Amino acid sequence: MPQCWASAIGDCHPEQSREHLVSAGLGGDGSIDVVGFPWCRHEPKRVGVASLTGKILCRKHNSALSPLDDAAKKAFAALADATELSNQRNLQRPRKWKVKRFEILGLPLERWFLKTAINLIVANPNDVIWGLDGGPVGRPPKHLVRIVYGDSAFVEPLGLYAAVDVGETMNLSDYVRFAPLLTDGNRIVAGMFTFRGVRFVLNLYPTILPRDLPLPGAGEVRWRSASLLYHVKRINVRVAERLSHYVQVLWHVEPGLS
Repeated sequence: MPQCWASAIGDCHPEQSREHLVSAGLGGDGSIDVVGFPWCRHEPKRVGVASLTGKILCRKHNSALSPLDDAAKKAFAALADATELSNQRNLQRPRKWKVKRFEILGLPLERWFLKTAINLIVANPNDVIWGLDGGPVGRPPKHLVRIVYGDSAFVEPLGLYAAVDVGETMNLSDYVRFAPLLTDGNRIVAGMFTFRGVRFVLNLYPTILPRDLPLPGAGEVRWRSASLLYHVKRINVRVAERLSHYVQVLWHVEPGLS
């Protein structure tokens, strides 16, 4: 297994860096729920982010991803602010609300989900392989590595989807959860994230994902009934049946993150 999972794009620094597998300081209680690996096969385990580290990137490739961590923290904070506004307005008399807008940058958040999925998969080696090219878990496909570093981009059907049920009331909970999605028993084709209560699927395989893929901990995520919305642009939040505010996901800008 290569010491730096980004070695496929070359120019590695000779010194390894200890990487947080999930961005430190993301928010919430400083933990992540993980399910689907040998040590948490069927039930999610809550792990402190500070303890989830590994020498899986060289110093250069690790430091180059700091802007993605910042983008994820801003997205998490925007969803937290939207939740706080919901809580405030739920205590007030129902009315026609002054609709407020929150913003999230989609492209860097998509790349953060990819980086985080690779980190967690590489740091938990087992018998799984990458579905895109059949390579070993410690050697992600070069195309995915190039996307993480902004040298390429996902093309549909690869990329980020929001997973929602029609008419669903989302619980914007203060946590992050990750589970790998496998086909043929050991081929990684996607990752499922719950990111401050919003469910996202990151498709890493060049076909539409079949709904019979097993999902660890499926009792919490209604995987088979959810609609998958590619590059979702807007998340509406209603209070007392009236539109209160919305989260706009911007996909056409990525300032300072090339």
